[in-house]
Amino acid sequence: MDEPVQGMRELMAGFDALPALLQRKVMTQVMRAGGRPIVRRARGKVHNVSGRLARSIRVTVVRRAGQVIARIVAGRNLKKDDPYYAVMVELGTKPHEIRPAGKKSLFLAGLFAEVVQHPGAKAEPFLLPALEEGADEALAAMQEELGAQIEALGGLAG
Repeated sequence: MDEPVQGMRELMAGFDALPALLQRKVMTQVMRAGGRPIVRRARGKVHNVSGRLARSIRVTVVRRAGQVIARIVAGRNLKKDDPYYAVMVELGTKPHEIRPAGKKSLFLAGLFAEVVQHPGAKAEPFLLPALEEGADEALAAMQEELGAQIEALGGLAG
């Protein structure tokens, strides 16, 4: 079977020689490096009304059950400028009613209304296309970072 990425076998041998704690630290950096090209592409694909959604796209790295996982996140758990609508842009929305929360009526476009019919919004995907288009670039970035980390720790691995 062919090696999926040139030189990966040698890199993984060097990685396997590292102590477990260093492996976790190295993998955190490798996963973050792999996420950056996806973030860059996603920011370029998202609509730019206020720029808040694009600025909210970032890489988060979590460790669970011995695994290091990179996630590309948009619009969650930010401070006051949180673009909560990221998933609505990515997936779109169905037509729905908007009702006032805690008030008798809504004031919209100079009119008062008890209920407004929202027509829905068409999906404008930015995360999934960025992942699909940037997968090779992400893999190359991960390989480069893994090589750099192993080289930097070379004295410890041998």
